[in-house]
Amino acid sequence: MNKIKTNFTGQTIYVGMDVHKASWNLGIHLNDQFVKNVHQKPDPATMANYLKQQYPNARYQAAYEAGKFGFWIQRQLTQLGIECLVINPADIPKSQKDTLQKTDPRDSRNISLRLQSGVLHSIHIPDEQQEADRVFFRHRKRIWKDLTRCKNRIKGLLAFSGIDIPEQYDNASWSHNVINWLKALDCKQISRRAALNYMIAQLEFLRKELLSISNAIRKMMREQRYKISPGGHFKKKDLTISIASSPSLAQTSQ
Repeated sequence: MNKIKTNFTGQTIYVGMDVHKASWNLGIHLNDQFVKNVHQKPDPATMANYLKQQYPNARYQAAYEAGKFGFWIQRQLTQLGIECLVINPADIPKSQKDTLQKTDPRDSRNISLRLQSGVLHSIHIPDEQQEADRVFFRHRKRIWKDLTRCKNRIKGLLAFSGIDIPEQYDNASWSHNVINWLKALDCKQISRRAALNYMIAQLEFLRKELLSISNAIRKMMREQRYKISPGGHFKKKDLTISIASSPSLAQTSQ
């Protein structure tokens, strides 16, 4: 007996994806009907092969929530012939039951339902160079935050020890004079002095790291792709450079 082959030409398979490091859960909708949940390993090729075997010649549209997995899943699925949206989690309508009884199958099923309804829209998908630049900018911001925490720990130690910071040094910008004052400070106890020395060493290391990465970003901002257009505006695809200005690069040398 010849096996009957199903053909899904002209139909769209909607796939909601709940993605995790160890596995993915897929919720599949077809013709206004929920079909099934599929549990699979976290691999775009596995997902594409499954869809093309089960629903040959169909159009495939998938979506997953923006988060720690970035955009590599979207790029690989697109290369495999599956249209893929990356969704802002706050833009996905949810019932009270979906919120209270949150599970992977329920989440993926809800995404595929909303995708089929046409209410979901993808966030901007940066190209790989933009994405790499964003990683660079964000790392600088993390170093800046680490430096701020380090300063606050030193201030906390001084306050706990009853040591007042001189008025000329009591501000957000710490110069070499502040560090020299800290190094010369009489802490009375050896252990208190040792704790402060370790904090100062960390402070100096973070200052050097912040200066180094800020100089690298300045150099990158002079590249052609970040130059201002003749109209006086940044090119549309490069607006993400604005995140480099907070905290300001001008603060680095202080």
